[in-house]
Amino acid sequence: MIGSKSFGVARPAIVDRGPAVFGGLSAALFIFVAFAASQAAELGTPPTLEALSATRDRPIFHPSRRAPALPQAVASASAPSTLVVAEPVAKPSSTLTGIIYGRGNQLAILQEAGTGRSVSIKVGDEIEGWTVAKVLPRRLVLEHDGERHEMKLKEPGEPLE
Repeated sequence: MIGSKSFGVARPAIVDRGPAVFGGLSAALFIFVAFAASQAAELGTPPTLEALSATRDRPIFHPSRRAPALPQAVASASAPSTLVVAEPVAKPSSTLTGIIYGRGNQLAILQEAGTGRSVSIKVGDEIEGWTVAKVLPRRLVLEHDGERHEMKLKEPGEPLE
């Protein structure tokens, strides 16, 4: 490399005095724009959705890399269909008497209607056919077959019934 020494540091003989300007664009920007234009011309039009079927057939976020099977019709056109209606589950007869709500510890305390016994439950537990979905500071949310039921704590001084 040809250069001069000043204070023991080699410097190039040609010093960049700032970007050369071509019609308001710096040299680096001008080169970039020219390169991008040439690449866009080479790439052409984007692919169609049909050409990208591999991403649909082998989804990257599915563990087996296979698309989940689509549900098929259960009843045929010739066979008469039978509608099965599930019997509704009665709302819980227990009474919500307390909630313990803290970091990582959410419990609801219920008093069973028949025995008067106190039972503590947490998210995921089952009570009278209902599953505990949420324990909130003043409410308990239960679920059964897509139906939700909410139990609220009584206000202070209000009788428990």
